[in-house]
Amino acid sequence: MRLSKSEIDYIRYDLRKKGLAAGDLFEELVDHVCCEMEQRVGEGLAFKKAYEEVIRNIDPAHWPDLQNKVHLSENYNASAMLRNIFKMMLRHMNKHRVHATINVVGLSLGLASFIAIALYLRHEQGYDKMFAQAGSIYRITASSTVGGTTNHIPTTFPAFGPEIKARFNEDVGGYTRIINYKYTRMVPTFRYNENVFYEEKVIFADSSFFDLFDFPFLEGNPRNALAHPNAVVINRKMAAKYFGTGSALGKTLRFNNQTDLEVTGVVKDLPSNTHLQFDFVIPLSNIASSGVSKDTKFLEEYNNDWFWTYFTIKDPLKVPILEAGINKIASDKLPDFQKDFNAKFYVQALGDVHLHSDFDYNTDLVQNGNIKNLYIFISVGVLVLVISAINFVNLTMATASRRFKEIGISKVLGALKSHLRLQFILESVVVCLIALCFAFLILQLMLPLFSNLLEVSLSLNVRENAPLMGGIFLFTILVGVLSGAYPAFFISSFEPQRVLKGVWKPGKGNGGFRKLLVGAQIAISIFLIIGTIVIARQLRFIQDKSLGYDKDQIIMVTIRGTNLPGSYFAFKNNLLSESSIVSVSSVSEPIGREVQFMSFTVEGKEKTQFVKILNITHDFVKTMGLEMVQGRDFSREHATDSTAGFIINEAAARAFGWSDPVGKALDHAGRPVKLGSVIGVVKDFNFEPLQKKIDPLIIWFGWPRWYAAVRVEKGKTTEALAAIEREWKRFEPEKPLSFHFLDQSINQVYNSERRLSKVFMIFSALSIFTAVLGLYGLISFIADQRLAEIGIRKVLGASVSSILYLISKEYVLLVLAAFVLAAPLTYLIVDQWLQNFAFRIAWNPLYFASGLLISGAIVVITVALKAVKAARSNPVDTLKYE
Repeated sequence: MRLSKSEIDYIRYDLRKKGLAAGDLFEELVDHVCCEMEQRVGEGLAFKKAYEEVIRNIDPAHWPDLQNKVHLSENYNASAMLRNIFKMMLRHMNKHRVHATINVVGLSLGLASFIAIALYLRHEQGYDKMFAQAGSIYRITASSTVGGTTNHIPTTFPAFGPEIKARFNEDVGGYTRIINYKYTRMVPTFRYNENVFYEEKVIFADSSFFDLFDFPFLEGNPRNALAHPNAVVINRKMAAKYFGTGSALGKTLRFNNQTDLEVTGVVKDLPSNTHLQFDFVIPLSNIASSGVSKDTKFLEEYNNDWFWTYFTIKDPLKVPILEAGINKIASDKLPDFQKDFNAKFYVQALGDVHLHSDFDYNTDLVQNGNIKNLYIFISVGVLVLVISAINFVNLTMATASRRFKEIGISKVLGALKSHLRLQFILESVVVCLIALCFAFLILQLMLPLFSNLLEVSLSLNVRENAPLMGGIFLFTILVGVLSGAYPAFFISSFEPQRVLKGVWKPGKGNGGFRKLLVGAQIAISIFLIIGTIVIARQLRFIQDKSLGYDKDQIIMVTIRGTNLPGSYFAFKNNLLSESSIVSVSSVSEPIGREVQFMSFTVEGKEKTQFVKILNITHDFVKTMGLEMVQGRDFSREHATDSTAGFIINEAAARAFGWSDPVGKALDHAGRPVKLGSVIGVVKDFNFEPLQKKIDPLIIWFGWPRWYAAVRVEKGKTTEALAAIEREWKRFEPEKPLSFHFLDQSINQVYNSERRLSKVFMIFSALSIFTAVLGLYGLISFIADQRLAEIGIRKVLGASVSSILYLISKEYVLLVLAAFVLAAPLTYLIVDQWLQNFAFRIAWNPLYFASGLLISGAIVVITVALKAVKAARSNPVDTLKYE
């Protein structure tokens, strides 16, 4: 008869009261008394009488000798104990190779996956923190509300920098301004001897640029590198590209075929985790050579908000005061037409630029990170690690239950609880450390692929990642201690007599906790399955959605900054004579990217309307495959179309309240002045990324200055490119051709989401694989535990299917319970990501049904693989030892 907890507590209390605590042997004494008590009570004695008999046989005089023996045994050679524990661990792993392999492989995959994502997280959080003054550098950003739409941009007016320094000299240290060459819509060229290259990463900056941003110089002096106008600082990659292995200092580069620039500095190649990516830095004092302005007076104006302005703040507590002061400067200095944009200005810390910027149209120096995507990455990494840790704990607890008799014999032979506990914890920790070693081997193989997938540079440098590695090591130890705690404290507490006599059977008492862990695994797997389905469907939706125009077979040729604007019509006519060319037009912005807006006076509206515009020439509607829903396209037969004609989209007609837009008056009083009326309406099309709704758009006829859109015949792309190259050299022999395919350019906008989808799918597959491994190992253990039960049922006539149902039904119920928990959480989390898109899929019950069916099928198949084998076993073989 087993004693109750209250009876055992009474025995503990009374032994101490009688002075029989016996020091370190107290727990052994309690075990002994309880075992003797249970035997006597089982024979019919009352509890009190049985207790008196057992106590009467205890002679306290023998305890000092026994205590000395214990102290001697505890002082034996520690290394010998560790060797013995290690041998026992190897024997146990060899005996249960399948479970040992599942344990090590599962935990290794989980650790490797988590470390990879943690390295990426560290890379993202480390953006722009390599600069000495990183903690005190800030920049000005802005928002403007136009036509009810608020836009956020990281650029402001060039005059802000010196004005802020003048007004807040005591609070502001230094400042620097940057203009990115992409704002000129030209691709600059650099020439050295006969080599001419287009370069995209070109910035103009104040001479103080390297005072704030201390990029390490390989050649030159950062203090005066940008001191004279015709200087240029390049990085090591560009130095090798243009000048080979020799020194680049003092060499001359021909810029845009009009200005000679002297190389005054060479910096190390830039790390990938800074938003200040450049190949060339040219002094702002040489702004005239950029084509942006004819002289430096441009830098003193509040007209064009194309500049990034950075400054150091001596006291971070003064940030709110400076922000209010900047808005006061804007109120005092901005011209009236700029005030119509309802702009507000903000101060942003350098450390917040990458992950905490929400700028429209990808207008920053580089594409910023997305904190929501990063949260998803972190969640996936943690979930994979949790699944692998649950696997390890669950399987360790399960397989430890097979060692009850081993523990009982050890205790009979004199093993102390403290030694048994140490043995199990050390065994578990050692296995975890083995898994950690394999994780690093896996990581060495997967890290280059992972880096390539995320388009970042990640390295497993222990010194650079010491805190992360220390945390992973401690987590591994913790998993080992927790998984070893069950056999160490729970199993080792049972009386050896009961275990060896078969009175107590393993597997009792921890089934509920084990089911809870398995349920958590299944819930995580369901979350990842549904999340993967939704993300993949959204990306497929983006790829397949009709944009309202035909993006395929269009080549966008950059003509700004070349001879082509003056020769555009001859260039176009020559191309149209080629059979591989269908049509040609010009456009001011690459379709699918950011579009600028201008102010218009609209018939029927009192207030000025700010509307996005496209500047095009003839055949644009035909070239892009747009659909006219009212009116007509620009026509050569109507001479006034080029001076007074406008085409609008349906969104503009709705915004202006026009049911019949054709003939309605529009007036743009800026530069150029354009007075006219609507001649046609095109069906709404996504002229900007799908993250944005379709805004009102005005299309007008203008001089071809930016891009030529060339539609080519399907299957004749090679011939078309050859024709374009040939005609380009005819009209622009000095500069190389620069072009891109429109469909590829549009797809690049969604690179971040595409990377997220791939990472989500890869780690979902890993987590599901790890869960299946663990579930298979657990089912193997449970099936082995129930072999005797299965044998008896088969003797009594049970079929294989009924036995399979018996074993699998509880796991099917676990799947259903896990689904009830995971489904709403998945909806809440993944729907937050979907909110990034103005055009997105609707939630479909099939997504949840698919998650349930896939996870259910995985569990049932995994259970069936082992359960069927157990059900088909010969009952004679399973019962002969019982």
